[in-house]
Amino acid sequence: MKRILILVLVVVLLGGGGWWFLGPPEDPNAPKPPPDTPYYVKMSPLVVPVIANDQIVSHLAVEFQLELYNDLQAPKVKEVMPQLIDGYLRSLQVIAFRRGDNGAKFDIVALKERMLIVSKATVGPDVIRNILIQRAFEHQL
Repeated sequence: MKRILILVLVVVLLGGGGWWFLGPPEDPNAPKPPPDTPYYVKMSPLVVPVIANDQIVSHLAVEFQLELYNDLQAPKVKEVMPQLIDGYLRSLQVIAFRRGDNGAKFDIVALKERMLIVSKATVGPDVIRNILIQRAFEHQL
């Protein structure tokens, strides 16, 4: 009788442990969570001067939109927005400085890649998926 009781107790414990470890079986009719839908954060235009021969020759203006993995990261991005803007302005100033020295056109793809590097360094790698450049223009003086 003791052996049967111990055997039943072991089976119950193993069954309960398996249930706890593996969880309940999935219901095929249960609604599935939606995939990560992108969330966009629009930024104000950033403007930096283009300097050549110790004079301001034009202004470079770029308007960005940040594509986040989902809307759960929006508060984190808004919290560090001043640091993001600072990093973007510093990068734009470097690009404008190089542009002013040799008069070459600035590369949109390189600008986008640089801003994505700044973004990931500021908020982490799993927050901002992409940088969308809405408008980029240079105003000659």
